[in-house]
Formats: sequence, C-alpha cells, structure tokens
Amino acid sequence: MKKIAIEDSLTNVESYLKNAGYEVKKIDEKMKGNPACLNEYDAVVLNDLSRNMMGFEDAVTSVPTIDAVGMTAEQVKNIIESTATK
Repeated sequence: MKKIAIEDSLTNVESYLKNAGYEVKKIDEKMKGNPACLNEYDAVVLNDLSRNMMGFEDAVTSVPTIDAVGMTAEQVKNIIESTATK
C-alpha cells in the first residue's frame, strides 16, 4: 500500500485516495518543521500556497511532490501512480 502525505485543505483528494486503497496522512506540524521526514512517504500532495508557505520549494526529499492546484482527485492519483516508485 502506498503512503501519501497530504496537505490539510485537500480533503477531496484525501478521501479519493483513501477509497482507492492508499494510506493517507495529513501533513502535521512535525512534518512542516522537518520536511526530511516526508521521505518515508511515496508522494507528497500540496496546494501551491502550502508549498510556498511551508518552505517545500527548497525542501530536499526523495519523494515526488505534487502540486494539486487545478487538478481533480483522479488526476492526482494518476500522477502518484506514474511517479511514486516505492
């Protein structure tokens, strides 16, 4: 099962991914303070505002970071499936 970290405001994407069998965890304060801990996930899903505010633009992680702005939940899932390698 793929593990996905997701920004709190993306509840529709969160629900869709859970229904599709993914393990989904909302990004918490620990993750915001230490983006390297996101390396245990297969992908990180953010909206553009969170990406900039939380400093993920410069974060060094080994997992795909997906900007979900303007995407449907299905599109986000398709990107996860095509980019997540774990």
